[in-house]
Amino acid sequence: MKLKIGILEILVILSIVVTAGVLGYNFLGSNTAKYDFSGEEMYKCAWVSDNIIKKGFILNAEVEGEWTADKSPFKDTIRVIGAKGGTLKVAYNNKEYELGGRLASKEDIAIKYIKLVPSGNSMITYRLDELQAESFADLKSKIEQETSIEGLNPKYIIVKGSIASDGNTLLPTTQQQIRNVFKYDELMPVFNILLNGTTMIGDFEISHFESLDEILKPNNVLTSDLKVSVVYEETNSELAEKIGENSKLKVSSWK
Repeated sequence: MKLKIGILEILVILSIVVTAGVLGYNFLGSNTAKYDFSGEEMYKCAWVSDNIIKKGFILNAEVEGEWTADKSPFKDTIRVIGAKGGTLKVAYNNKEYELGGRLASKEDIAIKYIKLVPSGNSMITYRLDELQAESFADLKSKIEQETSIEGLNPKYIIVKGSIASDGNTLLPTTQQQIRNVFKYDELMPVFNILLNGTTMIGDFEISHFESLDEILKPNNVLTSDLKVSVVYEETNSELAEKIGENSKLKVSSWK
């Protein structure tokens, strides 16, 4: 038996197909624009988190779930410091925890809902020649001067490279003090201990530099060439307007 389909039926079918396609496109498009996930989407959440962190942005997250130890509820904002597979490594109340999906048992917290909230919206990257300073506070001031743009206030600044300081040889406990200062930064500082000073290698948020003066009490500081990432609340287009379309500064976003 042959089925005959008239022009009206064809138009109806096409209308249904097109409508379904539009709805599907909107659904997928809206999902890719969002940064909130259910506990069943942890692999996707971890992948997105890893990409944001690798771009150099500090990543926070609003989390709702439960502690796997006693099933008590958890709802708070945490800092994501690492992501792999379907698991997030986070900092909360100055301790490290692991977050998994809704059915997590090995991790510390099972997630029902999570929203990623990167700190800042855009970043300008600089390459600075070596800098010499009298102290870490002085070094911080010089980096801020080198990267200052009129009318813009950075949210935070991260430098990557090596920093040498003249002063007392670091005891193991002093080294640990410094590691504790930077423990949630991207890289743990690597130490080259010398007779009368030290060199640290890694990624450093410069808001911590005053703490280094208190611990090391240096009398001279010298850096390698530095990669400096300055993060702003402004969007890429707002930054472009401030710095000018012909600027050679590299502007990027976590999105």
